[in-house]
Amino acid sequence: MTKNSKNNRIKLKDSSFHDIDTTSNILKKSFFTKKKIIIFSVFFLVTILLLTCTIIFVFKTNIFSFMMKIKFGLMISEKRIWFLLLFLYFIIAPIFNVISLWMRVRKIVKINFIQWFCLMITIDFIKAITPANFVYDPYTIFWMKINGVPIQKAITIMFINTWQWQLTQILITIPSFIIIIKHGYAMLTNQLNISIFSLMIIGLSIDIIGLIVTTLLCLSTNVHCFLLTTLNWFKKKFKLRYQTKNEIVEIYKRQKIMRKDFYEHINDYSSTIWTFIFVLLEEIYVYSSTYFAFAFFLPHGVEINFMGIFNVANVAYTANKMIPLPGGEFSTQLVMKQLFDVYGGIKNCSLKEKEDYIANSILLWKWFNSYLIAFFGFFGFWYLTSKQIKNKNKKC
Repeated sequence: MTKNSKNNRIKLKDSSFHDIDTTSNILKKSFFTKKKIIIFSVFFLVTILLLTCTIIFVFKTNIFSFMMKIKFGLMISEKRIWFLLLFLYFIIAPIFNVISLWMRVRKIVKINFIQWFCLMITIDFIKAITPANFVYDPYTIFWMKINGVPIQKAITIMFINTWQWQLTQILITIPSFIIIIKHGYAMLTNQLNISIFSLMIIGLSIDIIGLIVTTLLCLSTNVHCFLLTTLNWFKKKFKLRYQTKNEIVEIYKRQKIMRKDFYEHINDYSSTIWTFIFVLLEEIYVYSSTYFAFAFFLPHGVEINFMGIFNVANVAYTANKMIPLPGGEFSTQLVMKQLFDVYGGIKNCSLKEKEDYIANSILLWKWFNSYLIAFFGFFGFWYLTSKQIKNKNKKC
């Protein structure tokens, strides 16, 4: 009996040393390699260039005049509430982004507020300067891993999070899409509008296809195996490093664990329901915030319609899914400007006044939606980068 307990203590000791070794190996690997830092820097410069092009070529806006309009708007008490709601959006939206992760991660490991805050602003920075979500998803998985979440669970949580966001986005977008198609025949009057109409259809299709693929990846191990085999075939043809059959079988086995984890997380009804609520609120606030910007700059006598602006903002976001530009910069504003001009519920406004009004409103909305978030997120990115490089140098 004494011998067995002694052996058990030795085993526990060995396993704890193994865990420490594993953790140290994880910490040695930094997500922010020199190559990635260079790529992020290039994306950051491209974003600034696109912002400049947007202001000069799309909006033709005088920045000094734009800032003076904001100053005069803040002097009017009725308009301050809209500016405050935009500012609240800037604060609340990033929090809602991480709540959907926190609801599940908190049941696996406790992570302090500072780490969550750094994740929140770094994700927003990465989203603002890179196309789509193929960069911040891997970073979020890496972040969960170095904070004690097992890699397989981290991947499953990220898949579930993406799946919930895509499903909510589709549920909100389809009604807006139908309304604009039903009442927006005027969009098909010239070649540019036909192109935007096509982007709307393609963007919604990408969302639906993405949801189907994500669902299959979460539920079906055969899909994983098929995709890996197909990918390996291409890698083989181009003489790139590929996995052997045994490696694919091992990955196939791990996906069975992922399916089990997926069902386990989904059957946690409180987390699933609350996550859907937070995601839904965040999505609604994103498109509602566009109306806040229009209400702030609203000229005297001009009428605007909340649902018209909400629907345009919603569909414009979707239309940019296939355009690989950092944060949808330039293309988002161009699509929104065109759609607001044709269908946005703006009445009693002259052509010139309407053009300036739309340009200023979109620019103010984009300021809180992207530019301000990217500015503060840069410091979170810089902090985490320098911290991980220091940790890596200490370990070496």
